[in-house]
Amino acid sequence: MEPRFKTLGVSLQPQPREMPLPPFEPDALQRIFAEVSHSHAYQTFEFVFNRRGAKFVNEDHDFVELRPALFHVQARMDGPDVLTTDSAEKKVVRILKTATERLGVPGFMQFSLQVIAIAEVPGDDPDAKDFVAEKLMGGGDAPEELGAGYFGGGVRFRRLAEDGTGEDALAIEPFLQDNTQLFLNHQITRIFPEYPLTELDQIGSWIEDAFEFLSTPAMRLLGR
Repeated sequence: MEPRFKTLGVSLQPQPREMPLPPFEPDALQRIFAEVSHSHAYQTFEFVFNRRGAKFVNEDHDFVELRPALFHVQARMDGPDVLTTDSAEKKVVRILKTATERLGVPGFMQFSLQVIAIAEVPGDDPDAKDFVAEKLMGGGDAPEELGAGYFGGGVRFRRLAEDGTGEDALAIEPFLQDNTQLFLNHQITRIFPEYPLTELDQIGSWIEDAFEFLSTPAMRLLGR
């Protein structure tokens, strides 16, 4: 069993250099758009938040948003141009590095990552709602107590960092568009209260860890 990855999203909260946060230079944002568009096909450029930042869009699930309080890159992996885990990681990290350098951001105070995937329900007669309720939620009639039509909507597993600097989480739900599939939502969050994140290669390591987590431990859980 293997997951089918749909999107990879990474967000960074820039370290404030002054308050209130000054807007980014419009010319710098347009140069970043031109530079990243050589490698990645973003169709539109628009200024956002009263020209304080910009958004590059290819489609709803494939975009870049750069504003003084947040960098966010989302890459669609199952579109017409399928991205492997390696190519998705390289795309996101390359764009974040380019924006960080061109906008002169010294570091970041918070990092978050989200990987969305779907996976087939194991067994000869796959039923995602039944699988979640019986295998992951332990069965029982709790949904029926709520009334007709309720079902076990999913489970969430969490792991908190011992030093309080973040957490990892995995949510597993029936994929409502296809009841033979499961919807997987894996998130990683890290905060840097004392020393901002300045080495963006670390982001690549976190992305690799996220894909590996969904491909191995998560699939082992579903297949046990």
